[in-house]
Amino acid sequence: MKIDENKKFGRRHGLTKASCYQSWDAMIQRCTNKNSRKYKDYGGRGICVDKNWLNFENFYKDMGDRPINTTLNRKNNNGNYTLSNCEWSSIFYQNNNKRTTIRLTINGEEKSLAEWLKVFKLKRTTVVSRLKAKWSHYQALGIISPPLVKRAKRSIINEL
Repeated sequence: MKIDENKKFGRRHGLTKASCYQSWDAMIQRCTNKNSRKYKDYGGRGICVDKNWLNFENFYKDMGDRPINTTLNRKNNNGNYTLSNCEWSSIFYQNNNKRTTIRLTINGEEKSLAEWLKVFKLKRTTVVSRLKAKWSHYQALGIISPPLVKRAKRSIINEL
């Protein structure tokens, strides 16, 4: 899509319905609008938008059209929205780059839980319950044997 310089302000770029504009507008809202539902997680945490990007045309010149099946991602999710910290990323990658993402290190290699689940073909609920039970990363992913569980001896008195 090309920016149409001849249109009136607010519609001069002709992209208000484009996905890149929707991403830009959502970014602006969550960082600057205290009434936004997501403000507390962005602007409220001090996440800012590069002053040049407060203007959509500047954002568009830097980021271009949003590729299909991508979202605006901050590489460092504690960093600001700047050209050096932003990219269009897949939904899977974006979901693995959240503050709440569980990260596990196996043999010195760190991946998100979702990435390890794909590698070992395991269910999320299984691994999460193992981690909550204080299993090591290796045990939770089935790389080494799980801890032995001592079972209480049944008492004949309890069965009467």
